[in-house]
Amino acid sequence: MVKDILEELANEERDIFLEEMAKEGKINRKNGFYTRNLLSHVGEIEGLKVPRDRNGLFHPFFIEPYDRNLFTISELVVSMYAGGLSTRDVTKTLESLLGKRYSPYWVTHITDKLKDAIDKWKNRKIESYFPFVYLDGLYLKTKRGGTVDGESFIVALGITEEGYREVLGFLNGSSGESPELYRELLIKLKERGLNEPMVFIADGLIGLESVIKELFPESDFQSCLLHKIRNTLAHIRNRDREAVSMEIKNMIHEATKDQFLESFSRFKNNWEYAYPNVIKSFENDLDALTTYFLYPDRIRR
Repeated sequence: MVKDILEELANEERDIFLEEMAKEGKINRKNGFYTRNLLSHVGEIEGLKVPRDRNGLFHPFFIEPYDRNLFTISELVVSMYAGGLSTRDVTKTLESLLGKRYSPYWVTHITDKLKDAIDKWKNRKIESYFPFVYLDGLYLKTKRGGTVDGESFIVALGITEEGYREVLGFLNGSSGESPELYRELLIKLKERGLNEPMVFIADGLIGLESVIKELFPESDFQSCLLHKIRNTLAHIRNRDREAVSMEIKNMIHEATKDQFLESFSRFKNNWEYAYPNVIKSFENDLDALTTYFLYPDRIRR
């Protein structure tokens, strides 16, 4: 996402640069692109297409000669995408980055271009097939109006057929996670082209599986085992946690669903007296917890 936006900004700035030169009566033209890698706080950006001019005078404001670090502009892009910066904040930051290279009009123009590029990424068409989609909530520190507060977000993370991960979309959940909020996110993903995944993986939020089945009736639902382990251990006394954890892990690594159920039966016999609510929770979720046994062993993990 950062790469796409930087390339679009660079193209826009080259147009501005050439227009300013033309006003001064100087002759210059576009001259294709060159590629380079840049380091940013979101990781290395590989193969960034940087536009050139015929006279070799132009370079984007976020690339100084021989500079491979891109912390400020990539932080700006991500912060803006997350909704944490107002237009005024972005314009102010860009003015400091651009220095006196351009008039306030051009700074505002580039700010608008940045907003357009972010909206384009946010609403991009989903063209790849994602057999697996994770849904989960995150609690993040977010800057709004000069203050930093914790806010919840729900995120859809897809895995392609080749095994690559991609954030498909997210929504701000100021009131916390809810099936209705996930419904809104999933409807948007479907409108953008998300085809029926093989499996959705999510925690045990009540009502979420029903929302998924309503919108994607052919998709399976797997209740996240990691969430289940964490939630279970939160209700286990310290002295029993290691033993309970070991039994659950052995159970989920069984080769077949029948063996899983046999292990669960032993788990139930060992712990039902001490933790009846934990056992009841497992019994209520057994179908959703064992969906992965429908799939080949090599992709279960």
